[in-house]
Amino acid sequence: MRLISYLTFCSLIILALAVAAHSQVAKSDLIGEVRDQNDALVPNAKVSLTEVATGQTSSKVSPDGSFIMTNLKPGIYNVAVEADGFKQSLRKGTILGGWELAGVIQLQSGMPLAVTQVTNFNAFAGFGTQRPNLVADPNLPSSERTTARFFDTSAFTTAPQFTIGNSSRNPVHGPQYRNADIALIKRTYFGENRNIEFRAEVFNVTNTPPLSAPATIAGAAGFGSITSAGDPRVLQFGLKLNF
Repeated sequence: MRLISYLTFCSLIILALAVAAHSQVAKSDLIGEVRDQNDALVPNAKVSLTEVATGQTSSKVSPDGSFIMTNLKPGIYNVAVEADGFKQSLRKGTILGGWELAGVIQLQSGMPLAVTQVTNFNAFAGFGTQRPNLVADPNLPSSERTTARFFDTSAFTTAPQFTIGNSSRNPVHGPQYRNADIALIKRTYFGENRNIEFRAEVFNVTNTPPLSAPATIAGAAGFGSITSAGDPRVLQFGLKLNF
C-alpha cells in the first residue's frame, strides 16, 4: 500500500519583525498544517527545516497536525515532513521571511471654503475682498452634488456698495477626501546585513477621484463647479540594495 504525505501551508508569514534591543534583526514564522491525501490532519507529524546556506536544521513535532515555528532567520529552506506510515514529503527551496505589507488610509472631511464676490465695491475703503449676501442654505444633499454644481450657487446674491455682505466666513465645504495606499515589500537576505528589497506600491487603490475645491467667487465663470482633480490610481515598482 502506497502512502504519501501531503504538506499544506496555511500561510508563510512573512512579516519582518524587529526583535533586537539595539539592532534590527528580521525574523519570520512558519505556520502550516500536515494533511494526508484525504485532506485529513496527520497527528504527530515531524516538520524539519534545513537552511540551505548553513545546513542548520530545526524540527518540531505536530501533535494535532498543525504547527508553528517561530523566530526563523529569513532565507531559503528545505522543508521535510515525516509521520509513521507515510512516505517523507520534502519541499525544497522554500523562501521564508522578508515580506512586509504596509498601508495608509486617509479620511478627511471637506475643507471649509470662503466665498467672495467677483466685484469688490468696497475696495476704495481698503477692503481686500467683499462677501456676498447669503439668502439660503448653500449646501446641497450629497445625491444632488455634481462637479458642475457642487453647492447651491443661487443661495448667494451680490452685496451692494457700502455693505459688508452677510455671508459667513466659510459657508460651504469642499469635497471629502478618501485615499488608501498599499505597499508590498519583499526583502531577500544574503549575509547578515545585506538584502535586496523589491517594492510594489499602489497609490489611490480604489481609484477614487480626489476632487479639488470648487470655485468660490460669486459672479465669476464656473462659480460652484469643480474643474480639476488629483492623480488617479498609480502603481510603481522599485528595487533596492541594502547593505
